[in-house]
Amino acid sequence: MKPFLPKLAVVASALLLSAQAPAPQVSTPAETEAAPAPAPQASSPIVTEAPSSHTENAPSEAQLSPRPDAEKTQLPEGFVEVLNPAFPNAAPPAPVVHRGRRYALEDLAPYFGEGKKQEARAAFDKGQYSRARELLKDEGTTPPVRYLRALAALRSGDEETAAKELAALAPDYPALQDRCLTHAGVALEGLRRFDEAAVLLAQVSPESRLYVDARLALSRVLRKKKDAAGAMAALEPLTSRAAPSWGRNVGAEALMAIADIAAEKKDRAAERAALWRLWGAHPLSALAMQAEKRLKGQASPVEAKVARGEALVELHRNKQGLTQLEPMLAQLKLPEPLACRAHFAYGKGMRKERQHTRAIQILSQVVEKCEDRDLLARALYVLGSSRSIVDSARGTDTYERLAREFPDHSFADDALFYAADLYVKTDRPKEAMARLDELARLYPQGDFLGEALFKAYWIARTSKVEDAGLSFLDRIEQRFAQADESYDVERARYWRARTFQDQGNIQGAAELFEKIAVEHPATYYGLMARSQLSTVDPARLERISPDIFAVPDAASPWPLFAGPVGEDPHFRAGIELLRLGFPEAVSSELLAVSRTNQPAEAIRLLVLVLHEAGDERAAHAVARLALRKDLSGRITRETRVVWEVAYPNAFRELIEKHTAVSGVEADLLQALMREESALDPKALSWAGALGLTQLMPSTAKGVARELKLKRFTVEQLLQPDLNIRMGAHYLGGLLKKFGGHTPYAVGSYNAGPGAVNRWRSDKPDLPLDAWVEEIPISETRGYIKRVLRSYNTYQLLYGRAPKLPVIKSAAR
Repeated sequence: MKPFLPKLAVVASALLLSAQAPAPQVSTPAETEAAPAPAPQASSPIVTEAPSSHTENAPSEAQLSPRPDAEKTQLPEGFVEVLNPAFPNAAPPAPVVHRGRRYALEDLAPYFGEGKKQEARAAFDKGQYSRARELLKDEGTTPPVRYLRALAALRSGDEETAAKELAALAPDYPALQDRCLTHAGVALEGLRRFDEAAVLLAQVSPESRLYVDARLALSRVLRKKKDAAGAMAALEPLTSRAAPSWGRNVGAEALMAIADIAAEKKDRAAERAALWRLWGAHPLSALAMQAEKRLKGQASPVEAKVARGEALVELHRNKQGLTQLEPMLAQLKLPEPLACRAHFAYGKGMRKERQHTRAIQILSQVVEKCEDRDLLARALYVLGSSRSIVDSARGTDTYERLAREFPDHSFADDALFYAADLYVKTDRPKEAMARLDELARLYPQGDFLGEALFKAYWIARTSKVEDAGLSFLDRIEQRFAQADESYDVERARYWRARTFQDQGNIQGAAELFEKIAVEHPATYYGLMARSQLSTVDPARLERISPDIFAVPDAASPWPLFAGPVGEDPHFRAGIELLRLGFPEAVSSELLAVSRTNQPAEAIRLLVLVLHEAGDERAAHAVARLALRKDLSGRITRETRVVWEVAYPNAFRELIEKHTAVSGVEADLLQALMREESALDPKALSWAGALGLTQLMPSTAKGVARELKLKRFTVEQLLQPDLNIRMGAHYLGGLLKKFGGHTPYAVGSYNAGPGAVNRWRSDKPDLPLDAWVEEIPISETRGYIKRVLRSYNTYQLLYGRAPKLPVIKSAAR
């Protein structure tokens, strides 16, 4: 590997370091099963994790503020965790070349689209199951016909026929085998043929979307056979499922069922153990309330109380979690493992509440006394986050220790980058360059490499080195030339052009600005390049503008090739369910498909099948996360449909109604909502912001007073109409405060107007583009870019006359 620091850039602030150790293998976060609304860790949650916004108590603007999450958990191979797409993941690996089966629209056509089959499907939908079976009697013996016929028997209560037909169909219908087995098993349960039911239900694969229902049914069957041990064992795989923020809680269901079985056996100890486990791990479940009633009068085990506090903090109910944990801290003595868990959860909750001094006090004890390596690494990460805000010198020490003691941990490269960022902010560029060099050498495949190289360029640029840091931009363009995400290359080219501009090479700068503006017209740097051209070469901008703004109408994207996706059992099941006429079940299957190492065409197919099934939010989530290459270049006839899925005009009527009153451009609020909540009305951030526009409760109460809303409650923020009205009003006020200057208003929405004003005062002579790059809070820096990118895209995609931001000094 090349040395990180070019010899031409040797200055007092830069060290040329040689590698001291081989690069460790670092596993990066992978992907878990996503739900239709992108959300954390549950099979079908809706509440999503979104960025924190417009907080009055924003972190100190002179310091870096990494997010307080310490949850880079290792997930099943082949999956990538989908949280809120407002936080993009790292670019996926390069796709494999494998075209697979060709799919045209006719390959998604309904099986029951004409003649008696159509009549039968209509009768089924009306609940006329006997008529549906009669109509299908002479329609052949294909698996789809047999499946609908058997399902009609099941729905009509003819369990005997349904069980017989579904059991016979299972081996003949591989795509829906697990569904056939589950339905047949449930039918046999109803017939009290428990032995036969158990045999079928036990065959359902753990990978199946019906596995949960099959295990619950198997437990019921075994329980009816008086096999209590077998019934409990059937449920055990479900008990470790994480609690969702809302929706069906499978883990809680399984634990309650185990408690009921234990009660039948009069095994009070096992019953209490299951109920306490439920009460602790699933505090938001209604079943937890039932468990509490059954346990009334009994002292809560400390283990259960700690688990409850941990769960509440993880579910972003920070204050509730802290209330649960605080009374136990004095009695739990470090370094006992349970005490370490409780102190870490409490410290993390305090960090999320921005109580940094208290967080540091608690987490310092954890890292000094606890021995569990995974917990220690996470504690150092969160401790470093709080120290970076209120004690920068100790913050660098903390990050350095994390990187030094846990070089194989997924936090190691994060720690080196954050340490470097703190060194920059405390005027120690030499140390910053050393840490960036170490990161680039040891973690060349890590998700912080692009940021590290750009940070090194920025240090060189501001230090006035001989080549102005252009060699770092060379490294970026070489390393990320083939990446699906073009952000790193765009940024490198843009700042190469700006460096040329500063050096007086206007022709070279204009040529690069043109290239970026034409090849990436809908991105943040494409927008900024157009703006620069309006200054350095307006004639050139006038010449290329028709090409940029002439966005073509969409052409049919069909046919598409499935690639390896076509071999995924979940994909095959999703296609069958769509063609059978059960679109509500399609998303559950398609979102379980592994998207890692898949060709873009296969992901487009996945997105468009979700779209055909009517699940626009799931299609949106997958498109924006997995089709970044499509969404970084030109909007073409072939890709326009993907752009429209990724940038939908969701809630548009409400947006236009409320922005007309508040003086905000509708596309700006649409863009802000896309980046704040991924257009999820039930989004909940780690800091407690709620709804489509992610208003903090304290901010919302102030807006409610301004709007003279009577009897306002925080829970009302989950109502789209009211949330959009309040978000539009708040953003409109910020625009007025900053004289209509969109980037400052957007930055204030995320970090607060006081923060933006201080940053402007600190850097009064910086042009806007450089000012954004020097925002000391990484979340806000990225947030402004994302919102302006989406704003630009909405206007460009839907022909609503894009406007250019004026590049002016931050003081104006």
